[in-house]
Amino acid sequence: GVDQDWRKSGKNQSASYANLDPGHYKFMVRAANYQGIWNSAGKSLEIIVHPPLWKRLWFQTLVALLSVGGILGVGWAIARNRMQQRLLEAERDRNLSEERASMRETLRQHQKMEAIGTLASGISHDFNNLLAGISLNLESLKEDEKDLQSKPEMNELEQLIGRAQSLVRQILTFSRNEEVPKSPLDFVHTVKDSVRLIRSSIPHSVEILERFPDEPLIIMASETQLHQIILNLGSNAAQAMRNEKGRISITVERSTAPIETSVPEEQQGQPTVRLLFEDNGSGMNRSTVERIYDPFFTTKAPGKGTGLGLAMVFGIVQSHNGHMTVSSLEGKGTAFTIHFPLELNQTLTEISKEVEISASPDKGKRLMVVDDEVLILKTLVRTFKKRGYQVDSFPRSPEALEAFSSRPENYDIVLSDYTMPDINGLEMIEQIKRIRPDIKAVLMSGASDKLEYEATDDNRPDAWLSKPFKINDLVNTLSKLTCHNLETRS
Repeated sequence: GVDQDWRKSGKNQSASYANLDPGHYKFMVRAANYQGIWNSAGKSLEIIVHPPLWKRLWFQTLVALLSVGGILGVGWAIARNRMQQRLLEAERDRNLSEERASMRETLRQHQKMEAIGTLASGISHDFNNLLAGISLNLESLKEDEKDLQSKPEMNELEQLIGRAQSLVRQILTFSRNEEVPKSPLDFVHTVKDSVRLIRSSIPHSVEILERFPDEPLIIMASETQLHQIILNLGSNAAQAMRNEKGRISITVERSTAPIETSVPEEQQGQPTVRLLFEDNGSGMNRSTVERIYDPFFTTKAPGKGTGLGLAMVFGIVQSHNGHMTVSSLEGKGTAFTIHFPLELNQTLTEISKEVEISASPDKGKRLMVVDDEVLILKTLVRTFKKRGYQVDSFPRSPEALEAFSSRPENYDIVLSDYTMPDINGLEMIEQIKRIRPDIKAVLMSGASDKLEYEATDDNRPDAWLSKPFKINDLVNTLSKLTCHNLETRS
């Protein structure tokens, strides 16, 4: 017989199969000849039908693994994104926290400086009044007792008065953040003058080595503030040697601004004046160096320092468009390097020397003195009478105004303090000049530099005197005014 799957095609027969399930298949074929005799052995054909790719085990396993991996990957990506977001939020919170801390510290610093400024302004008048009384009486004593002029104690008293005055000025300058007038000056000459002051204030066991060029090096600066820089660095260097034997080296030279990030790009490589201030004292560690410019930070013992010196030096250097660096090693010493822009096209302003004017032309001059500090008033009266002035003194401005109003022709000069309880000095001068516009008026104050901004054309005095002042400064000021007045009248 013939299987039903066979199909006859001409002389041949064939069988075809489709959609076989995966597996092993064996096809047996036996045939008979024309005589009907069968070939018992026949022929066989084995076929293996493989499943499609998506049905194979390895493919299904791979797909399963990839699916699990994909799920894990998506989960990891989500987790990673969340982690990164949390890290960014944490970083942002930390930055905000640091920014808030920095702002709080800046605010605290501003409040501290504002409090210092208020305190300094409040006490400067009273404190400088005390210094003025001490200074004037000390000078008067030296004039009366010639033998006292050579006494070292007298010089030390004068130095102490100068230091006290300098301390008040430093606090006022540091707290106000005001622009100080600058003029062309020879930096070499200014440093030499400062070094002479340093020599008189440090122990003789400390040697000072100087290296200065022969040429003048001109910068735009405030001479007073440059002196403060040198004196502060010198004082710190001497104290770093603990009053023992040591060496300070001061070098001034022509240079160029360093090329580094801390220097503004427009200043890099530009010509400068370089000050190198070195000492072989105790030196500082890294943490101290990082804080030396912080206001009120000091490593000195209580009563030995205010912590304002280097902070003020740094502020002065910056206000002069300068650049300052420090290097220090414990036990080896410290070196400060300061660059100031060199002025190539500037010439020095001719400074006329102060010539002391003899007091004899002022004998008989009529002077009104007004000050609510009775001790200062008595000292001034005694000083003027000794020099031949006719003096009327008043502790209160209303009394002085009443006396002047009744007889304005009785006075050649009015000398008044600024801060008084009833009518301040500027207001009193304004009323006096309304009565007699040609009267010469001098205003005294512990903060006369600030009062210049408060004065107007109606009350501006003819001269200012900042307490404490020297007797010669006072007498010379009055003499110049009376001489000018005589020239004007003639």
